[in-house]
Amino acid sequence: MSQPGEWGCAVGMVIFRDELCREVLLGVKDRKSSKSRAGQEGFLAETVMSEINEEIFEAIARGAWEEGHLKVKWQRYLGVNVTARGTHVYWYECYALNPDEAAHGSDIESLRWASISEVVERFNEEAFRSLPYGVKAMLESYVSRAAS
Repeated sequence: MSQPGEWGCAVGMVIFRDELCREVLLGVKDRKSSKSRAGQEGFLAETVMSEINEEIFEAIARGAWEEGHLKVKWQRYLGVNVTARGTHVYWYECYALNPDEAAHGSDIESLRWASISEVVERFNEEAFRSLPYGVKAMLESYVSRAAS
């Protein structure tokens, strides 16, 4: 699958600790960053490098490594949202292949594994409010599944 042609394209990654889908990775964006989420905790995201014709899945692998020192396996596409700056963010469900090695990198101040129920409770916070329906529905379904 090639990257979409829009200028200002990024990938958002909902990275699960494992295939049990109980914990997801959250990172705090560097407060000095010029990005809109500076200082906020949320899912990892990475700009697709259009100048080198980077593919979406290459950006997922690079972003997970640069921001979290993780190798990931992408599972499925979850939807797209457009940021206030006009960036199209394409969201993917991913699984960490080396979850115990997670460590913050590049423009991330800290990382932590959070329960999916905590993330669902935070949907009204700014960092989570604009997530596409597919991301929210997937997380809510995993919370429901865990409760039963």
